[in-house]
Amino acid sequence: MITWWAHFGLREPPFGLTPDTSFFFPTQPHQDAHETLLYALDAGEGFMVVEGEVGTGKTLLLRRLLNALPERWQAAFVPNPGLDPRGLYAAIANEFGVSAEGASEDLLHRLERHFIALAQQDRQPVVLIDEAQAL
Repeated sequence: MITWWAHFGLREPPFGLTPDTSFFFPTQPHQDAHETLLYALDAGEGFMVVEGEVGTGKTLLLRRLLNALPERWQAAFVPNPGLDPRGLYAAIANEFGVSAEGASEDLLHRLERHFIALAQQDRQPVVLIDEAQAL
């Protein structure tokens, strides 16, 4: 029995639960957005938003950006931020390898210390939040 993806000449199914950057097709708007995000990060922009309709490739763009970040950036990727503030802090801490135990205030102090340590190593933290409209 032939699979549907083999019927269309594909080696594997192109649509999984998690977007796969190997299937990225660089349309001009996606290339422009990717380059703009890298430029803005390099320029020290503190806050950026990518918006678009459902299914237009925002998640894939973020994952591609995550894979393309140079060593000087340490990234945290939060795929589903439907969390309360404490949960969001914990998700970010976990992504950075920082203990998420204890009270929110303690957690924020640990994150701050981690960010200071990164700055001392000439590295910059980057937090990528997918589906940020859920915040």
